[in-house]
Amino acid sequence: MSVQMPNVRLPDSAAQAAMLPTEWLLIGLVCGLGIWLCWRWQRRRTAQRISTQLGLWHWPHSQQTVIIDQHATIIAISPLLNQQLGYPALSLNGQSFKHLLHPDSSNYFEQLLHTQTTQIHWQMLRCRHADGSWRGLEFCRHQVGRYWLLNCRETEPVVTAQRTPPACDWLTGLPNRQSLVIQLQRLIAQRQLDQQHFAVLFVEVDRFSAINDALGYDVGDQVLQTIAQRLQSTLGPNDLAARLGGDEFVVVLGHVQHAQQALEHAQRIQEQFSQPIVLRDKPIYTTLGIGVTLGDGQSQAETLLREADTAMYQAKTNGISQIFLFDRALHAALAERWQLEIDLRGALERHELILHYQPITALPTGQMVGVEALLRWHHPQRGMILPNEFIHLAEESGLIVPIGFWALETACLQFLAWQADYSRPRLQVLSVNLSARQLASPALVQTLGEIIQRTGINPAQLELEITESMVIHGFELARAQLGAIKNLGVKLAIDDFGTGYSSLSYLHHFPLDTLKVDRSFVNAMSDGSRNVEIVRAIIMLSQQLAMNVIAEGIETIEEAATLRDLGCDYGQGYHFSRPMTAPDITSWLHSQPLSL
Repeated sequence: MSVQMPNVRLPDSAAQAAMLPTEWLLIGLVCGLGIWLCWRWQRRRTAQRISTQLGLWHWPHSQQTVIIDQHATIIAISPLLNQQLGYPALSLNGQSFKHLLHPDSSNYFEQLLHTQTTQIHWQMLRCRHADGSWRGLEFCRHQVGRYWLLNCRETEPVVTAQRTPPACDWLTGLPNRQSLVIQLQRLIAQRQLDQQHFAVLFVEVDRFSAINDALGYDVGDQVLQTIAQRLQSTLGPNDLAARLGGDEFVVVLGHVQHAQQALEHAQRIQEQFSQPIVLRDKPIYTTLGIGVTLGDGQSQAETLLREADTAMYQAKTNGISQIFLFDRALHAALAERWQLEIDLRGALERHELILHYQPITALPTGQMVGVEALLRWHHPQRGMILPNEFIHLAEESGLIVPIGFWALETACLQFLAWQADYSRPRLQVLSVNLSARQLASPALVQTLGEIIQRTGINPAQLELEITESMVIHGFELARAQLGAIKNLGVKLAIDDFGTGYSSLSYLHHFPLDTLKVDRSFVNAMSDGSRNVEIVRAIIMLSQQLAMNVIAEGIETIEEAATLRDLGCDYGQGYHFSRPMTAPDITSWLHSQPLSL
């Protein structure tokens, strides 16, 4: 072998030196080839040793197996599997198995290797054929030391690069969402011909996150596998169970005559879980929320799943181990609720939220001594929306925290504007409602202090109202927060006293200044002396504890007179005034004598 040099005349010694690069090139090529051959020989020896250990050196004719190491490098591959993929013999050895996988199958491959289960778990993976197409192959894995055996079974035909996701859930072996939708579509097509009905049951485990948190995700996976098995045990020949993901399952009943039949099947499913799931000698009790909807030949698969999901949500709202049948009115109500929440998220920035104020009247004199700030939402399409229609949405979404602090600061500024006009009677107290989310907020006390400082309101004239349920749930946190609020000089009132969670103990444990008697007691006084005595007892209790008393919901002059005779200090209600805008309160104050 020679290399053509430029046509330059050189001395003999220089010519010898010029030949050195060619000689080194030849030496490098020989050394490189030797290193590669040694590497191939070492890989083959390694593959032979591992295969011999596993009893697979002489591959059976029907064996479809690949051996990979912990880095997913192919150590050996059976001739039949190699042929299935269309590659030359031994050409895949030393290559990464991951390089054969479609990107859609990468996560499934990791799940196949690392899922902790004692059962054989098959996973569909899409592998690249030598001709560039994709072939669906099902693998199960077996670990031997630092190596993995991936056994392959029946294959799908060669497909193009078009996306064909796995048909089964990797954990339970049930059909996954894609497969479920396809089978629902087939069922709908059948029902177009026979005019029969079927049912879709959306199943979700109650408080499943608690199982994962307490026992670990590996136990949670085993629970899901057992749930899948129990669901399958309830199926008839025309029925189907699928897993959508997480703790969500779907059961399809192929033939139902009426809704009651579907509800009875849902009840049978719940009866399957009357006995605990026993894992590691520990009983695990599970309950299910089930939503039910009916389908026919005119249905749409995704619509049915959405309807069943909506019914399941309502079932879980009703409590644990509940069943709920979907109806159109429920769907319309939830859709409206969802839209209302979307609108609420921008209501504060769009200045749609306003405050109304309801007078607090001194019963002995009939004069207004304070106001309670009440939130209203002036929706551009729906008009005025009252708190009972949107406050629960604000609470659930967390929007109540910024809305509540906005309402507090706005009310303080308005109160100071009234106080600054000496031509009008002076108000003594501003009452503002505090939400449960605000009470639980770590920033509550700091934000409250900043609002007092910015507005300049006298904290002794500011009273925050809480409800009984807020202090019962989270007792220690509530006591700490309310104590810090009192240290700012702000007063505290307990609202709707006597409803739901009444307990005399918190009147002792919490630094309360005012007790507000719920309207249900006030309105019931006309029904008999017994109800009057209940109100009298509440008033006497407050007086013994040196607390002010405000009776809510006073609607008649008789109720006002009775409360005054019982020694009640203050009252609110339509008898005195409905909630008014700030300008209306200003006009009211102008009409009052300055002797207040």
